[in-house]
Amino acid sequence: MTRCCLVVTTHERPDALERVLAAVAAQSRPPDELIVADDGSGPATAQVVAQYAARAPQPVHHVWQTHQGFRAGRIRNAAIAGTNCEYIVLLDGDMVAHPDFIADHLALARRGYYGQGVRILLDEAATERLLQPRSDLPGPLSPGLGLMRRAYAWRAPRWPGCCVAPRTAWWRSRPAIRASGVTTWWL
Repeated sequence: MTRCCLVVTTHERPDALERVLAAVAAQSRPPDELIVADDGSGPATAQVVAQYAARAPQPVHHVWQTHQGFRAGRIRNAAIAGTNCEYIVLLDGDMVAHPDFIADHLALARRGYYGQGVRILLDEAATERLLQPRSDLPGPLSPGLGLMRRAYAWRAPRWPGCCVAPRTAWWRSRPAIRASGVTTWWL
């Protein structure tokens, strides 16, 4: 079985990170390891990570660097260097994943390829609704979704080479950009 590490980048959004981690806890197939890659957040973010780690079924690591401007790539690289999992999923700290997010990733994973996705952008009101505890994920007909990406709110994992879910995207296999295996980028 492929071991999967989920890397979540964050900077000073403990409210969003808390909701993202709640979605991680609800995964049908949780990641084998979770690394929060923190670009210099304060104590509130560290507290969110510590509270999640205390009840998480997988190892949770908080990789932190001093904030010196936007350096998300640097902290992601530090997080990736700290895992030995075969498959790495990258997620921004303001992206709430569908409950089958990790399971779908692993079902479509192929050595030497990576998946690339897009996110569903929400307006301010939809964002506020999603940040509420135990709120439902938006569907394709929910208000506040960007018009051009409503179709991405449908989850269709049985389509060959395609997986669509809230905050995920159409999947395309492409030659890997790293010799070390599979990387998935969420844009």
